[in-house]
Amino acid sequence: MMSRFSHKMTPKKFSLIPGNISRFFILMVIVLLATMGVMIQSAVNAWLKEKAIRWLMSPRSPPAH
Repeated sequence: MMSRFSHKMTPKKFSLIPGNISRFFILMVIVLLATMGVMIQSAVNAWLKEKAIRWLMSPRSPPAH
């Protein structure tokens, strides 16, 4: 009885494997895109901060006394 039950479940399990693989790759692509987005946002933010600090520290006009 158990061998018949496991035999019935085996084809169903194998038929789901391509779906699981594609689901895994879709999830991996989403995670990679999210990670890239966070890294790009962080790099742009650091670049803008550095640019703003340089702009603030550069002698734009003589200091008013």
